[in-house]
Amino acid sequence: MEIIAGFERWLADLDPSFAFLLALPFAIAAVGLLVELRETPRRTRQARHGRRVGRATDGIAHVR
Repeated sequence: MEIIAGFERWLADLDPSFAFLLALPFAIAAVGLLVELRETPRRTRQARHGRRVGRATDGIAHVR
């Protein structure tokens, strides 16, 4: 518990501009993870659609 309290004190004593620079990579990583979570269902839909078009018996690809 003492380690966590010491870490909290260290964070509170940081210069605000340095704290911002320290937190920036974590914020960018969080945004990247959110984008990845949002894109994953879209990629799965596109993959399923691609398989469907490839199985067409008449060889005609549907174009939107």
